[in-house]
Amino acid sequence: MPDIHFECPKCKQPIDAPEELAAQLVNCPTCNEVIEVPVRSRQVEPVKPPEPPPIIQKVSKDPIIVRIYRGSQEAATVAFQADAAKMAKQGYFPISQTWAPGAYGCGSFLLALLLCIVLIGIIVFLYMLIVKPPGALSVTYELR
Repeated sequence: MPDIHFECPKCKQPIDAPEELAAQLVNCPTCNEVIEVPVRSRQVEPVKPPEPPPIIQKVSKDPIIVRIYRGSQEAATVAFQADAAKMAKQGYFPISQTWAPGAYGCGSFLLALLLCIVLIGIIVFLYMLIVKPPGALSVTYELR
């Protein structure tokens, strides 16, 4: 039965050896490195799983990150400016941005046209022509 527990200094493979091999040279069964069996048993520490990063560090270290801020152009810009300071602390700086105004889909217009039969449908259709939905501001960050 193995009495000495140690690990290979080269490949970190845990090794069990009988007490009578203490202070003798042996080959690692994994990497074939010549190592000396220690005189006393050294317990191999269990590998701890890495701790999950804090929420603010959820940003990966990818060189490029794209964030999208939704809402009116003013609201999206305010959200972008607040987030840009946090991103800069992590080494990311904005390199481009585009604003895309919101738009209703084809289904919304078809529904409004169907409702035009009823008076309220005409009002909804006119509302959709006058009032635009929130858009999206896309910002690309680069790690420096």
